[in-house]
Amino acid sequence: MQQGLVVALRARRIDVLTPSDCGMIGRSDEEHLQRAASDGRVLYSFNVKDFSLLHARWVSTGRQHSGIVLGFQ
Repeated sequence: MQQGLVVALRARRIDVLTPSDCGMIGRSDEEHLQRAASDGRVLYSFNVKDFSLLHARWVSTGRQHSGIVLGFQ
């Protein structure tokens, strides 16, 4: 996540965690979504292709998550 966005969200008292904050650097997309889902958090990423496919796979197998927000750079 871009640092400026993190700072702006936190300045507005929005609870934001980055992969670095929770020891997720280098983990797979699946692991990131699993972590967000288990924490009840929405995942934000610029990785549109992979997370769109991952979402479709989860939905097709009946798995649920709190949401994925995909941004474009």
